[in-house]
Amino acid sequence: MEFNFNHIQHIPSAHSIGNNQIRALFRWARVCDGNAVEIGSFYGRSTAVIAHGLKIAENGGKVFAVDPHASRVSRFDFFLENLKKSGIRDRVIPVRERSEIVLKQRQPKELFDTKIGLLFIDGQHTYEQLKMDLGWVDLVYRGGVIAFHDYTEKYPGIVKAITEYQETHHEMYQYELLGSMIIFKKL
Repeated sequence: MEFNFNHIQHIPSAHSIGNNQIRALFRWARVCDGNAVEIGSFYGRSTAVIAHGLKIAENGGKVFAVDPHASRVSRFDFFLENLKKSGIRDRVIPVRERSEIVLKQRQPKELFDTKIGLLFIDGQHTYEQLKMDLGWVDLVYRGGVIAFHDYTEKYPGIVKAITEYQETHHEMYQYELLGSMIIFKKL
């Protein structure tokens, strides 16, 4: 089954993932056993894609969209409206906080009470932030998927943090590279 792009045509594609990356996220969400966590949701384009995949999986999985949406209040409202228009608002639990705080405080409890089968990291594009976000990998179950956006020379800190992590942690192997999105399977 292919992703129906009509679900997200109303969401701006600027600063978002490309069509091949959308298809891959949808494919992985469709076979996800458990919940998904997205770090950095912006306007909700990738959030909607993951949520539609989970809906098809019919396992009751939710997307926990972790993003403080701190830059502008209207951006969060736009995010919620985009999810509503996509018909998957009930599959998404927005978590308006920085990812490292959510991880440290283990809140909301519902996120940490269930297994995570898909982790998509597209947050701040710095080496330091990604190093903190890599702590989420431990929560993904064996066989789950971890995807990173902006794995490109434009963001050398992203490439460096992932490379260093792979060298010291042997729990994930590279599955595919689609443009600027790199996807791993958890061992």
